[in-house]
Amino acid sequence: MPYNIQMADVADWCYMAPYILLLSLKDVLQPQQLPVFKKGYFGHYNQKASRDRMTASERFDEDELILLELLPEFAMIQQFDIELPVEDEITKGLVAFVEDKKVPVWLCFATQVLLDVHHGLRHSNGRAFNDLRLSALSISKTIDEHWDFSRPFAWVTNDVLYDGKKEVLPTALQAACGMEKHFLLRSYGVLCGLMMFNFTLRMQQIGLHLINQWYDVPQLAYLYHFVRKTGAKGLRWSDMDAFIAIHGAEHIFIGGRPATADESLKKLYLATGIHNPADFARDSRSRGRLTNKPKPRLMEPSAAVVNIFQDRYLINGPNKMSISNIDKLIDEITAKDVTSQKVQKPGSGLELLRSCWEDSRRLGALQLLAAIKQGLSFEEPMLQFNYFGMHKRCIEVLRLIQAKENHKFVQYFGSGYMPDDTLIANLVILILTVAQRSGVASQQLLGMQSSSALQFSAGWYSAAKSYCMDIYVRKAIRLAKS
Repeated sequence: MPYNIQMADVADWCYMAPYILLLSLKDVLQPQQLPVFKKGYFGHYNQKASRDRMTASERFDEDELILLELLPEFAMIQQFDIELPVEDEITKGLVAFVEDKKVPVWLCFATQVLLDVHHGLRHSNGRAFNDLRLSALSISKTIDEHWDFSRPFAWVTNDVLYDGKKEVLPTALQAACGMEKHFLLRSYGVLCGLMMFNFTLRMQQIGLHLINQWYDVPQLAYLYHFVRKTGAKGLRWSDMDAFIAIHGAEHIFIGGRPATADESLKKLYLATGIHNPADFARDSRSRGRLTNKPKPRLMEPSAAVVNIFQDRYLINGPNKMSISNIDKLIDEITAKDVTSQKVQKPGSGLELLRSCWEDSRRLGALQLLAAIKQGLSFEEPMLQFNYFGMHKRCIEVLRLIQAKENHKFVQYFGSGYMPDDTLIANLVILILTVAQRSGVASQQLLGMQSSSALQFSAGWYSAAKSYCMDIYVRKAIRLAKS
């Protein structure tokens, strides 16, 4: 032992072990050279061993073995300037240590955290990497056509560090080192978790961009609500219900769910940016169309807790965990906890956390971590929502409606009603237009004056509504559950 074993408890409190280990590794690090660790030279790591039964000396030797195995991975990142999809502060600190060989106090603490995580996952250190691999494969399968977006996932399917070491190390030395693919990720669960967070945020961003470009899901939400409102109350599309819950009925339906076809159409005009609210004023025609064209109501990330961290772990930007943001974080979490259907028992952790915050507006570090954990548990379903699958199902439903009723769309709106497939979501506006005009007393519909035209319009609307319900029951819900 490099220090008095009788003072081991004090040494642990001062992070003496990681400090001594980092200092001992300084001489191994040389410019333009990659440190090599020979497998088994300092012993073998035994996952089945109980750390609680080890002596202080045995625990120190085990920590030394773990750091010696991991150091070449961080050195590889520094020597070849490898850019990770996302970096935590521990990784940044150890990569910087390889370069400048400085051992600040915070790095000793960070290294101890790394070791503690490794000990905590002792029997399942590779489980975090397996979760990351499955998540990345699922995402890549969903968006394989978006290659530019998928490039970061090559970190999971291809090990950049392993390939780099194969190029620079002689074959004999590779065998002596016992090189393993994805050794860093298998040994470092925290980095795996941050990569999963990074990938999920990327998935959400491009998924929302796709939804906002096509605007098919929000428009179909209007038709889904209208069909249920006009007689299909038992109809349920779980994915659409989840989409409305995530982004809020107030946001999607411009203030609240519409009650009539006329209200649905006006709100949809506003949501898509076709009309300004002033255009619906009684004297708008006499004033002329002087209003500017509004922007569509875009779907945005609604996870407040995630929004605080996304810049840090999505684009490696600065940490935004300021006092004001912590205040917003706690307010959001406590509000969600109050409105959730879960009944908190008196004296429970969340009840005490809320009480402490309301009384003093102060939280300790562990309390803050508990609050963040609780907030992320609320927001996980929002992050995991499959916008790509939802877009695909909505487009399929709209295409089925168009194929079934194309002749009636042509009869009432002309052969040019659908210039190309990218505007297929506007079928909802056409259907709501017929529904609106079939419910008013006017005998005019697209310039036709006869009562038979109105009757046929109503009949077309009835058939379209029945078909919409049939589509949702037989196709949309089946696809949503698949």
